[in-house]
Amino acid sequence: ALMWLGFVEASMTTLRLLLIGIAIEVMLLSLLIGYRFGDLKKQALSLGADKTKYQTLNKIDHLTGLYNRQGLIPTLKSIIDSSTKDLILLEVNIDDFKKFNSIHGHTLSDQLLSEFGNLLELKIKRDNLAAELIDKEKNTTYRRGVVGRISGGEFIILLSNTSLPQSKLYAERLIRDFQNLYVTKKDGSKISTTISIGVINVEPKREIDDLLIAVKNTLNDAKKKGLSQLKLQLDIN
Repeated sequence: ALMWLGFVEASMTTLRLLLIGIAIEVMLLSLLIGYRFGDLKKQALSLGADKTKYQTLNKIDHLTGLYNRQGLIPTLKSIIDSSTKDLILLEVNIDDFKKFNSIHGHTLSDQLLSEFGNLLELKIKRDNLAAELIDKEKNTTYRRGVVGRISGGEFIILLSNTSLPQSKLYAERLIRDFQNLYVTKKDGSKISTTISIGVINVEPKREIDDLLIAVKNTLNDAKKKGLSQLKLQLDIN
């Protein structure tokens, strides 16, 4: 700049200094851009991870840790649309849950839902882990499951690679397991309740809404007989 203004005599040395200065400026600018790009990349990755985490949390029921309706329905539809294996749909209902809630309060009701969610999650994870091991070792298929809470005290379970007689045993065992589940009141006393279950055999590629209506009707038929009931329906057409 001084050379252009006439304060410094034009020479090769001055020109070299000018070129060196330009090179240093370009180098520093490149480093700055590189750092800024790396920072923006980290922010983009962080935002992507936060978005994925939010989408995942948005599909999970906070009380039970299971799928909520928003997460469960698309998962069920995907499995039913793509599977040719034996599929069984169960709707599980905590008997008189509204009455339990009104008598014992929201805190104990939430605790009951949480404990039941843990029980269901443990059963499903155990089955899915066994399926992975058995499928590899024996080149066969073993029962797998998906479970979610759709509202109040209502839960849906989809079992694959399962026959209706096997699902009956599964449901009976679940009813017994729930009878051993207790929540503790402030005075130290323990309380429990019961569940009823409706079970239907699922034809592949059936509409998920039709299936949910059918299994709900089967559950309602079970509950007409009283508490801690189980009903199986073979034909949903």
